[in-house]
Amino acid sequence: MPQILIEQAMQGDMESFAAIVQHCQTGIYNLALRILNDREEAQDATQEAFIKLYSALPTFRGEAKFTSWFYRIATNVCLDRYHRNKKQRENILPEYHDQLASTASYPNSTDPAEIYQNKEWQLTLQRAIAELPLKYRTVLVLRHLEGFSYQEIADIMQIPVQTVGTQIYRAKALLQKKLKQLQERGHPHG
Repeated sequence: MPQILIEQAMQGDMESFAAIVQHCQTGIYNLALRILNDREEAQDATQEAFIKLYSALPTFRGEAKFTSWFYRIATNVCLDRYHRNKKQRENILPEYHDQLASTASYPNSTDPAEIYQNKEWQLTLQRAIAELPLKYRTVLVLRHLEGFSYQEIADIMQIPVQTVGTQIYRAKALLQKKLKQLQERGHPHG
């Protein structure tokens, strides 16, 4: 993100802000979709994040990278929306597993990296990630899908770097367990 765009947007230049929106829109939407697991909610969260960004721009001091700072805003919007709408989302996935078990061919591995290579399993991996507890899903999305460093994730989530590492480790362990369970559902007779 060119620094000049950020500076001009901070001074109220709408064309510069529009360029920032254009540059960040896909990444923020993808983040929201992966945290919220709902397209409409993700669209609303993306709009809300940009509104909050516009309001907060004058407070940006450059102490963190702009993208980390903005992703913190967007992540907080998503987490707030998630907690507000939690009851609406409970138990939305059970029928998916029944359908998947009858149609998918299962890989021999529960390693998420190997499974991701298998096109048929990409949806399964996404669903398994969606079922992770929110804090684990969020760190996985920020690290492996958005490409942030541990330090950047710590800044975004406002937690210690060591906690980021612990949460990523636990998230991967839970993800492997979920994938193994899905694999066993697909092959009930061994």
